[in-house]
Amino acid sequence: MKVVQVAAVLVLFAAFLMIFSCKDGPDLSSRATLLNGTPSDTIVLVEKAVLFFRPDTLQVQRIQAKVPDAEFRNTMQECAKSTEMVKLSLRKNWPTVRDVDNKGARYLLCIKNDKSRICIDMNATPELCALYAFDPAKDPQPIGLMNSEIEIYNYFNSK
Repeated sequence: MKVVQVAAVLVLFAAFLMIFSCKDGPDLSSRATLLNGTPSDTIVLVEKAVLFFRPDTLQVQRIQAKVPDAEFRNTMQECAKSTEMVKLSLRKNWPTVRDVDNKGARYLLCIKNDKSRICIDMNATPELCALYAFDPAKDPQPIGLMNSEIEIYNYFNSK
């Protein structure tokens, strides 16, 4: 009986976190902030940015269990190299677009010019590395790492 009660409490707590993690508004004066100062909560974007996603430990373990060890290591190395190349390109070609690392945050909250909010649960991202482009004039978009320069160009130049 106690196991059922504990499980019910855990489910309710998880539901509470999911409902309210992206609801409370942060101080919008900062460019990219973490809500409540907790690095495992929410990154808030209010200006043009590209978020560089890296999975948390549990996600890495889940992915690692599905992939052979050598392939996993190669993928992680390729991810690190590609991320650095994209960051260099972004700084050179898009100096007005911020590059933001997720630093273990679970949620990405994008606040658009019209004050509407789009919340992305980054735990639902199956990749080891991913990008999200955000322009406050439009919805955020996931960007493939392989064609990132073209996709970033197309995202920020489309209306």
